[in-house]
Amino acid sequence: MRYPPINHVFNIRASYGDETEKMVQHLTTLGAQRIAVLWSNNGFGKDGLAGVRKALEKRGMQVYADAPIEQNASDTDKAVAALYDKRPEAIIMITAGAPTVSFIKSYNKVRKGMHFYTLSVMGTQATLRALGADGVGVVVSTVVPFPWDFTHPLAREYRAAMQKAGYTNLSFLGMESYINARVLVEGLRLAGKDLNRTKFVAALAGMKRLDLGGFAVGFSKDSRQGSRFVGLTMVSPGEKFTK
Repeated sequence: MRYPPINHVFNIRASYGDETEKMVQHLTTLGAQRIAVLWSNNGFGKDGLAGVRKALEKRGMQVYADAPIEQNASDTDKAVAALYDKRPEAIIMITAGAPTVSFIKSYNKVRKGMHFYTLSVMGTQATLRALGADGVGVVVSTVVPFPWDFTHPLAREYRAAMQKAGYTNLSFLGMESYINARVLVEGLRLAGKDLNRTKFVAALAGMKRLDLGGFAVGFSKDSRQGSRFVGLTMVSPGEKFTK
């Protein structure tokens, strides 16, 4: 979907590779050496594992330990045992949905205090509800600014738009959707009159830098990757996110 670029596909969010790079950068800055990976036993998980390996190798390190897990989480206990025995300092989780929740809950039963790092796909209210108290302290990567940030111009604009529309439930997904809509509308504006597919694609491809207020998106003839922004947030008590 990203490389090589597809003419009619414009990616706004950073890639999972960008997310794993940010996690590894953060962990190694803190001095972590024993970084393990839990990965879904499918193409998504294998690709993410490769991304973590690449980020670590760039820093002269290797994946300390890794374990696969099935998407239905049927082998959770096996995955927990495989990583628990290695005593990692942190576990990067290339998983989505049930495996993430099942693994964290099961691992916490045998060892408290593990540093879990999950991808942006897990940054939803449904995940927080499913994890409950086991979610506190879990780090989640984000591909958009923190929606509840009162100092960020785009976050303030998003909240104002939601309030005006009568919505009170803010989320990372909502923020991402708002950004997507802003880019779409700007592309339509740049395409001008007599809109057609060719003019619209050309307008987006020519959008070298669109500053939405503290968050920039840009494309080119040879690039369909609009943003590489990645942040980190933590789950706090009360099923909330905190910076």
